Amino acid sequence: MKAKSRNKGFTLVEVIVVLVILGILIALLVPALTGYIEKAREKSALAECRQCVHAAQTLASEKYGQGIMMEFNNDVKKEIQDLAEVSPEGAKGIQELTWNDRAKVTRLVYVSDNDITVRYENGVYSISRNSLASESTLQEIGKIAETISVNNMDSGAVNGAYTKEFLAKLKEAGIDLEAMGARSWQYAKGGNGPFLYWSPVDIQGKDTGTKVPVMRYNIGTKTFTVWISSITEGTTGGKTFKKFGGYAEYRPSTTSPKDEQTYDKMYQHYQEACDKYK
Repeated sequence: MKAKSRNKGFTLVEVIVVLVILGILIALLVPALTGYIEKAREKSALAECRQCVHAAQTLASEKYGQGIMMEFNNDVKKEIQDLAEVSPEGAKGIQELTWNDRAKVTRLVYVSDNDITVRYENGVYSISRNSLASESTLQEIGKIAETISVNNMDSGAVNGAYTKEFLAKLKEAGIDLEAMGARSWQYAKGGNGPFLYWSPVDIQGKDTGTKVPVMRYNIGTKTFTVWISSITEGTTGGKTFKKFGGYAEYRPSTTSPKDEQTYDKMYQHYQEACDKYK
């Protein structure tokens, strides 16, 4: 007689149980792994910023010893980044650098390749994911926007002549909005503006009516606030695109006094608004 085979396959129930267990494990591990990756990126960005601060201080001290007060420009930015051994791409890297009358570095804003911004101010480092890295860059963008003879421009209107002109002028100035993290943006005149709105969220993939927190720079008053926009649709060049629609105040940001409408406060309020409008 032939011996009965001891090798048996898995039953359908056993396969389903294994798959369910694997699904649960993946669901538990993926968020943890994602969080680990983000933390690693933040640590890397922080390390790069520290290197830049040390390099900037070294260079400023050398110049001060020679009786020269260093001026921050693109050449100095490159020299500091080379000394710090960091090589961010495009318009990223050091965005702001200031020092006191004794050549002590008091503030440095650094943007990594992963769009993580690290701010150093008077010995304190802080990390945030932002868009449009520096206050001075925003002011430059506002000046360029005002040279375009139009009341509104949108990131989604890629076929619009005015938007093309605006982006071309930004490129000439070495400014890349998308590289800075402004995936969606709008320039609009009216009220006590004009205004520049932006968000790191690509709204082209969002449903109409979705509420999205946006950061706003009032070019007229030079104040920074957060608003909540409802996504709507627009048309240009025969093509439909998503754009920021009506705006509602995010009260913690827009209320008086004006010290709540600073550049740094804007990012704080934006993070709070994102937690509320997930």
